[in-house]
Amino acid sequence: MEFELPEGRRSAVPIGSGEMFAVAQSTGVRNVAAYFTTRTGPLISRLAVPLARTLARAGTLGPPRAGRQGAGGEGAGQGPARASSTIWVEATNRHGAGAAGWVQGYGTETTAVIALELAQRLAASRLSGFRTSGQVLGAEFTLGLPGLKLTDI
Repeated sequence: MEFELPEGRRSAVPIGSGEMFAVAQSTGVRNVAAYFTTRTGPLISRLAVPLARTLARAGTLGPPRAGRQGAGGEGAGQGPARASSTIWVEATNRHGAGAAGWVQGYGTETTAVIALELAQRLAASRLSGFRTSGQVLGAEFTLGLPGLKLTDI
């Protein structure tokens, strides 16, 4: 597939993602998919995603783990650079009506803020059982995070 994002047209390949399970659980929408977008063509992307997943599982791709030296040089050991993420969202109901847009933010930074808020709320609550972050925090919390932007098209 191809998506028109704020930074331009991108090829995309479907990927597995735990977030899609969480979306289905918290919204009741069962047909949810995730795609990895790239500037490369679809064939290279389709080959690269499984390779990247294998390298990440082997520990050779991704942020340095404790006790392992990362790439040296300027800024080494100061943590990851702030990287922007764009998430394309499209929904269609059974009658064919739909909406589309994208969410832009700072992936791991946003995840850390959400995780901290979840920990604080869960420590102060008596909740038990399975809950997604969306069920605990609600859409208002996430969409109100600084630096997060939702664009409807």
